[in-house]
Amino acid sequence: VHDKLWRDVTFKVDKTILKDMLRYSVPMIPATIFWWVTSVSNRYFVNGFFGAEANGIYAAAYKLPTLLTLISTVFMQAWQFSAVTESENDKQEHIDFFSKVWGSFQSVMFLVGGVVTALSIPLIKILTAKAYYSAAMYIPMLTAAMVFSAFANFMGSVYVVEKRSKNSFITTMLGAVVNVVLNLWLIRTSLGV
Repeated sequence: VHDKLWRDVTFKVDKTILKDMLRYSVPMIPATIFWWVTSVSNRYFVNGFFGAEANGIYAAAYKLPTLLTLISTVFMQAWQFSAVTESENDKQEHIDFFSKVWGSFQSVMFLVGGVVTALSIPLIKILTAKAYYSAAMYIPMLTAAMVFSAFANFMGSVYVVEKRSKNSFITTMLGAVVNVVLNLWLIRTSLGV
């Protein structure tokens, strides 16, 4: 059973493949960091401007829209595989497939977003203590943000299929910068209170 399999391991590196892999993967590292900045910076700004109590209300409001992120993440796992597989077919077939999936994805996200928004008050009363009931007023805005974040993720799959990770890096960086600027500006206004 032990056939000394270590003899079959080679460390020969194909420089062309390595170069292609690095060209594709290296821009994804900062892009992932920028996605993280976009998703967590809000909490730090709310906490910094208004304190831990407001941050608790924000966290409570954030619970329900997270359902959209869960649905989107599960979908994206399957979608990226299908998108890459379908890209090998005829260009027009690929465009048609992409359009059909995009329409279905939009419908599901808007439907779930509408349900989350419509049920936000009863659900927040079931899921949280009375001190956090005011979180319900923030759920529609956070739900809309989650829907559009899911759409951005879907559109970003084009970069995956086309192996344009540099474009993904650039758009994610710009999104993170805009997010931080809008956080600084909007959280302190009447939209944030």
